[in-house]
Amino acid sequence: FSNQDYLGIVTCYDKETHLCTMNQRNYFSVGDMVEIFMPNGKRIISKVKKLYNEEMEPISKANHANEKLYFYSDDEILANSMIRRVYEKDN
Repeated sequence: FSNQDYLGIVTCYDKETHLCTMNQRNYFSVGDMVEIFMPNGKRIISKVKKLYNEEMEPISKANHANEKLYFYSDDEILANSMIRRVYEKDN
């Protein structure tokens, strides 16, 4: 996949709030489909439902490279998981 498809890496997951902390690398927004590759080999395809900036303010898009962001996930995401954009043709 292209470098623009790489969205970032997860640094941690909070089991109580279901929020993943990530270091974002490329533009994406709420509603986008993403694929998460975990270090244990598990892959998850998910829709970005909620996104927050470093101040925990809700945002609709991540458009500043190297931001620390938070996104909601029903699934527990392991640290060092890689996130990429998914297109319709990938499913």
